[in-house]
Amino acid sequence: LMDMLPETGVNLVGVNGHGETTIYKNWHLHCNRLIEKGVALHITSNFCKPFSEHELETLSRFRSIEISCDTHNRELFKTMRRGGDLDVLLENISRLKAFLTSRERKKRRLPPTLSFSCVVSSANVLHLTEYVKFARSLGIRTFNFCSLKKYPLAPGSFQPLPVAEMADQLLEKAEASLLKVFDHLKSIDAVFTVQDGLL
Repeated sequence: LMDMLPETGVNLVGVNGHGETTIYKNWHLHCNRLIEKGVALHITSNFCKPFSEHELETLSRFRSIEISCDTHNRELFKTMRRGGDLDVLLENISRLKAFLTSRERKKRRLPPTLSFSCVVSSANVLHLTEYVKFARSLGIRTFNFCSLKKYPLAPGSFQPLPVAEMADQLLEKAEASLLKVFDHLKSIDAVFTVQDGLL
């Protein structure tokens, strides 16, 4: 597949599916092979493990990086993303940006575009405007709002509701919050997409 892709003329390859690519051994070496063959890469990652310098070097060569981040609240982040730590995510973003702005690398290539992917649920839907302001303070200008899909979970796991399943009185507040954040994003000319399930 790696030998074939450069010959197809494909514009962009996403190196993730359902799961976290960066937990696999030597993930960055496989990505480097594709990049060196001229294939542009995109990844969606939770950014929740401390990256090595070699991994940052690989990420700096991507076309685009979408970071899974659903909230600006540290405690809620830990609850929503089991095993996740917002401070690790922020440190990874900071280290990647420092890497990208170093003089010698800045001359070599364009930096990847960074975006946030946010799974919207009953847990965070009422605080989206504050979340967007937090993201923008990090330099994030592009957002992908996803609808929560339920999967079977272990007993005792945190399970917020999809927005459409919230009680009527809360659903009205949720709708108002969504409309507010969409209007805010339009007013600042941000780029954003919204999954059909959430719409």
